[in-house]
Amino acid sequence: MLEPAKRFKVPLYAGVGAGVTTAEKGVFGSPAAVTVRVPVGASVLFDRAPVEMFAQAVPTIRVLPGTAFGLDLGVGGWYYF
Repeated sequence: MLEPAKRFKVPLYAGVGAGVTTAEKGVFGSPAAVTVRVPVGASVLFDRAPVEMFAQAVPTIRVLPGTAFGLDLGVGGWYYF
């Protein structure tokens, strides 16, 4: 019996990073902030096209000045040359 052709893969990912906000009125309402970011998401990788699409949620924790919580959401894509 033949196996159906796989047309795409959906890898999941998670990570930890840092962020610095320097806007006059940043996301957390202060002029400068240091945050810890924890992106969690999924990508769609197509076997026959040089295209990748992704969606992610990024909980953020402000650590300086003070402590606060936030959430960034994102969707996007990549075209590979």
